[in-house]
Amino acid sequence: MSTGFDSSLYIALVEGEQIQAYLVLVSCVLLCYDYLLTFSLELDLFWKEFSLTWVSALFIINRYGPRLSIAPLILVTFADLPEHVCRPLHFILQYYTIFTQFTVGCLLGIRTFALYGRSKRILALLLATGIVTITISIWIVFSDRTFVNNLEGPILPGHSCNTLNFAEQSHQFAGTWAAAL
Repeated sequence: MSTGFDSSLYIALVEGEQIQAYLVLVSCVLLCYDYLLTFSLELDLFWKEFSLTWVSALFIINRYGPRLSIAPLILVTFADLPEHVCRPLHFILQYYTIFTQFTVGCLLGIRTFALYGRSKRILALLLATGIVTITISIWIVFSDRTFVNNLEGPILPGHSCNTLNFAEQSHQFAGTWAAAL
């Protein structure tokens, strides 16, 4: 009597979730560690003579914005949450991905523009590639709203907020980040 439940798929999913949980934990710890290592330099070099400009605003967003994603990321990864809570958290993280890419792209664009002596041609190229990158990122993030939970069997406690991606989604997310490069 076949139940349609594939135990090897289930084991692979659980192993994948465990690897992902370790990677999330390591990345959050490294982010906080980096912040603590560089905080004294930030105080001396940035905050002592602070003036609000659009570049300093981008710095603040880039410096402190990633800390805002830690809580939803930890919840999605480690908490045993019902699906009606997981979905909004997934969408928050997707919106945050676009926001982060935009901020990093702006900072890199400013640096590139400055390195090329404020060339108008470089500015035009940066703006064109920036618009294409933003368009591709938005399309990729919102074109596949699949909530990944493809098992047809019982779900173990602690695995209700599955954040693993299908291979197709992995290629899409890789494309999103590659476009920013």
